[in-house]
This record gives sequence, C-alpha cells and structure tokens, in this order.
Amino acid sequence: MFYFVYGFNDMNTPTFSFSSESNDRYTPPEIIQAVKNVLGYIDLDVASCEQANRVVGASRYFDIRDNALNQKWIAETVFCNPPYGKVQNKSQAGLFLQKMIDEYHLGHFKQGIILVNACPSSSWFKPAYRFPVCFTDGRLCFLDYQLKPLNQPTKDNALIYMGDDIRRFIDVFHGTIGTVVVSV
Repeated sequence: MFYFVYGFNDMNTPTFSFSSESNDRYTPPEIIQAVKNVLGYIDLDVASCEQANRVVGASRYFDIRDNALNQKWIAETVFCNPPYGKVQNKSQAGLFLQKMIDEYHLGHFKQGIILVNACPSSSWFKPAYRFPVCFTDGRLCFLDYQLKPLNQPTKDNALIYMGDDIRRFIDVFHGTIGTVVVSV
C-alpha cells in the first residue's frame, strides 16, 4: 500500500510524493480526550484529514490541500498535531508552532493546544516556553492510517497550551498525561 508523504515547496504550497510509509501520525484518543477536557471541544484542527478527524472530532479541519500555514486560523478553539520532518531544512513542527503562536497573538482563536516532539534544546521549540508545556510521561503511541497503534516514536512528546485557562490545562494534564511546566 502506498501513502502520500507531503511537505511544502518554496512557494509554500503542498508537494506530494509516493512512499510505502506514511508521514501521518494520528493522535491517540486519550490525548484527544484530554485536549477536549481543556478546550471543551475542538473547533478547528489545522493539520488533519478525514480519517484523522474520526478520532479528533473537530467541527472543521484543514488538510494538506488547504495549506494551513497560509490560512487564518479563525476559531474558538484550535488543535494541532503537525506533520513531522523537515522542509527546506526547517522543522515542520516548528513552522506550525510559530504559526499557532502568531494566530493566537492576533486573536484568531481563544484557546489551543499543539502536540509536538519534545525537543527542548531545538531553536524552534524555544518559543513554547512562553506558554504552559506538558512533557508527556513516556512516548505516545500514535495511530496509523487504519487507526491502529504504531511503534513508539523515537522522541518524547510535548503539548503546549495557549489560552487563559492555565489552571484547567494543569488540572487535566499534570500527573495524568505528564508533567506541566509553566514559566514564571
């Protein structure tokens, strides 16, 4: 079976290639439930597809053809599990994290959570420390296209919260999903 693996070219438009392995890693249901326990619901998932949305249950989503990095993320709540890997030697997770921070500061959404690899020494991860970060207890078991568990990833994970209900994020994530750190 072949899957599409995608990235963005110089014009910041989607590129597709065929591969026997997918770049898609769908979020585990227990993480989605925790996200919904904080946000109430997921209004917009900015890096998704029809299959992933069967688990996420977002009111709407952007898929690769929508190119979320070129969209305004206007919603009540936003969730993002960005594509992994690099494009033009830049981390896709870093590009999505910066876009999420920008959209939040523009007031385009009220609350959001992004799920990324925990890379605290990477330059792209540094802006995350301006927000509460949950470092997961162990590596998450993502789902494949058939919504079956994949092998554990090679890196730990982190969930970054943007919004005003920091106490709720801590109550839901700290101790059950991982350790929440907040800059003071």
